Amino acid sequence: MTGADAHWPRVRAAAAAAGVPLVGAAAPAALDEPHRRWREWVAAGCHAGMGWLTADGDVRREPTRWFDGCRSIVVGGFPYAGEPPPGPLRIARFARGEDYHRVVRRRLQTLLSELQREDPAVRGRVAVDTAPLMEKPLAVRAGLGFIGRNTCLIHPGHGSYLCLGVLLLNIPLPPSPPANAGCGDCRRCLEACPTGALSEPGVLDARRCLSYLTIEHRETIPVDFRGRLAGNLFGCDRCQEACPFNRGPSLPPVPELAAAEDSTVPAPAELTRMSGREFQRRFGRTALVRAGRRGLLRNWAALVPELPTPPDPEILAIARQRHPLVNRQLTAFHETR
Repeated sequence: MTGADAHWPRVRAAAAAAGVPLVGAAAPAALDEPHRRWREWVAAGCHAGMGWLTADGDVRREPTRWFDGCRSIVVGGFPYAGEPPPGPLRIARFARGEDYHRVVRRRLQTLLSELQREDPAVRGRVAVDTAPLMEKPLAVRAGLGFIGRNTCLIHPGHGSYLCLGVLLLNIPLPPSPPANAGCGDCRRCLEACPTGALSEPGVLDARRCLSYLTIEHRETIPVDFRGRLAGNLFGCDRCQEACPFNRGPSLPPVPELAAAEDSTVPAPAELTRMSGREFQRRFGRTALVRAGRRGLLRNWAALVPELPTPPDPEILAIARQRHPLVNRQLTAFHETR
């Protein structure tokens, strides 16, 4: 058994103990082809207002630049799927529990600590989404799945409702076997997208994506999307809901990522009157803080033309008065009727 092979059973056991449901290992070689596609995507402006995605190109291509002494990369997959809440307003499944950044980082840090407890010479660095690493290509290389036409990482046995995290290590590990699967001739995700954000298979134009528009976008939602938000108050799952790989048996969701007892969709009347402190108390540990109270109210204002019943005029008036962005959004969509 080689040194790399000798380490892998310990890593798998430590991952299981740390609560990492899916785990694979990848070689730290350069990601030449994914890097080329990333550069083309950025050059086309498909990153929209997410300027941070244009930076650190050399690190994205060569992940070893992010951690000196890297000899292997462990990728973890964390299921989060749950049924969408009832009602006309929808929150994406990934955001219905604790913020995945916190959950995934905590579990991968526990994995690293366990490895260091067994061998103090082990060093590593954890990355969860915010680092300039290409998690999905690394997950493919680690055998956790393939990248579908909707640009999601799809595990052949467990679908795409997975959060990913990466642990770079200074010990060698044998690369995991690839997942031999793909989309075939299926195009259901492209047809399901409410806004045509999947401009071509495997290419997501964030400028048209409801997840971007309802989470990362900071100003009014463009008038082109009036009546096309499909009930999405925060994020969008439509391309994943259409995917056949998400219709079979799957791993149970990580408990912290599952819907919490108070994860019901916040009512507009409640948000309108809620103080910033109260919003943080209730939602501060969730991904909803990324859009914030201001963003959620803006999204609600953009959804008004789609609601089955008109909103309470009093609540609408209060929201307009207290939140200028809500007023601008309502005005923009009203003028395009």
